[in-house]
Amino acid sequence: MTRGNALVSAIIGHGGASGYRPENSHGALDLAMAQGAYGVSITVAPTSDGRLAVVGGVDLSECTDVRKRVELASRFGAKRIHSQMVRGWFSVDFTADELSQLHHAEPRPRMRKASAEAATSAPEHIAFLGETIESLMSAHRGIQVWIDFPLPTQVAEWGFSYADLVAREMEGLSRKVDVTNIVFVSPEKTLIRELKHHNLGPRVFYRTEPYGYANDESTSSKSSPRTYATEQTPAGLQDLAQICDGIVVDILQVFSQTGADKTAFEILWQNTDLVSFAHAAGLEIAGAVLRAENSFRPQYLRSGVDPAGLAKWDDFFELAVARKFDAIITDHPDLLAQVNA
Repeated sequence: MTRGNALVSAIIGHGGASGYRPENSHGALDLAMAQGAYGVSITVAPTSDGRLAVVGGVDLSECTDVRKRVELASRFGAKRIHSQMVRGWFSVDFTADELSQLHHAEPRPRMRKASAEAATSAPEHIAFLGETIESLMSAHRGIQVWIDFPLPTQVAEWGFSYADLVAREMEGLSRKVDVTNIVFVSPEKTLIRELKHHNLGPRVFYRTEPYGYANDESTSSKSSPRTYATEQTPAGLQDLAQICDGIVVDILQVFSQTGADKTAFEILWQNTDLVSFAHAAGLEIAGAVLRAENSFRPQYLRSGVDPAGLAKWDDFFELAVARKFDAIITDHPDLLAQVNA
């Protein structure tokens, strides 16, 4: 990924081309590359027997067809996540063989009807990390694969180490693929340090949020957790540069506006200098997740009242590219490619 005067943000397909096919499915990943993506991001979740499934999250309720599987009704349960009880079907309660029998589902069926139809008419089974990386990198030379690890603290409390599991999944891959084209993305600094300790080869990015603080901060012995806002200051970014190669931020954080439509959230958290702050600290920065539908745009860049409306999507995308991210993670690689040329 290079920077300069040109608009050259690397296009990373979020779960592939997930605006058109179910997120993380083989069809979505291949479609992203056909649409001009530089790489894809995938999400992984652990199984009870220690595999990493390429699936939308640890909770399988919305990202798979598990709700429709009557024989799996007894697996419905509850787990404590971020101090709240969450009910659903969880990857850690399934073996790899059981999880591989499930299919990807469209988590936003009302908004993305074509994707929902594809999930029904051409269902795709859940795959696993090692085979997915090998398949993608064999079919698409030079592709980047970004790997998201959700809920590291909870996963550790359930008896699993993402760092150990990914090391096992990647065993032998270094002889088949270029691991420097893999990017690990962690929402917690504890996992970043564990991944670095394994010395697997990929770069490691830290995923931040507009407000609050990372879960490992809240569960540590610190009396005052370090907030994301503090970490996104020039001094905070200098500290992050000591442990990671880049950051992933909410793309809406770099949008500014004036007038009565500005929300309290935007007033507090917009940071149009965030990209330059990150670069000054020696960090790469990616914006996520760029989506074209009305409901995902800032209020002042929406067109009409249909939440799924796509009219004037290009205004939003052009402004996102103009922010000079090193990479933009998007559900719509084809649309981003149009304005990124």
